[in-house]
Amino acid sequence: MSYGLQITGDDGRLWISPDFVPLNFQRKIAFSGNGSYDTGVSASNRMIFFVRNSAAFIAADFTLSQSGTWIINVSSANGGGTFYIFADIATIKSTYGIAVYSAAGKLLWCTDMLPLMLRRINNPQAITNTNYTVETGINLAVYPGIVSTYRQVLNPGQNIFIYGYMGCGAYGTSITVTRMYTEQISGGTPEPVRFKQEFLYIDVSLYD
Repeated sequence: MSYGLQITGDDGRLWISPDFVPLNFQRKIAFSGNGSYDTGVSASNRMIFFVRNSAAFIAADFTLSQSGTWIINVSSANGGGTFYIFADIATIKSTYGIAVYSAAGKLLWCTDMLPLMLRRINNPQAITNTNYTVETGINLAVYPGIVSTYRQVLNPGQNIFIYGYMGCGAYGTSITVTRMYTEQISGGTPEPVRFKQEFLYIDVSLYD
């Protein structure tokens, strides 16, 4: 880049520049369980969300849909919590500060916005069907989803087995991983088991 402003993080990685569009914090949305929750972010924008739960070992299935805006659809939930919404949207709210624009003149970031500060931590487990926690040491919200699948053979001769998956949530300073789905399958070819190698999360003290 031969023009503009560059801001790097503690690790030396590029964080903000006219050639890089950050995801900025937009809002928090409370959710109580299953249902559809409007993020208020236009479907033409990029969006990501993180989850902080109201109790330990709460998990759910999350899907996204569009109806002019991004909608978070929650199913199979055993509790609620808070969504932290980020998108490639910047809004100037004050009369002073720094603003970063693209070469096309689009506002990318300004000092009124809190950009996404993403953290990572390794998953200490591989394939398991037992609930567990991962301690981070900070109050957090986690990027949700399936953590791992598992398979337990009941009768190898008849190819009868148990198949299921684990999902994650966040409570306090811990990522909590919970068994979400189990079914007995007879015959056929078992699904291969998979697991997530790391978790993505945020420090909620930056956004609360």
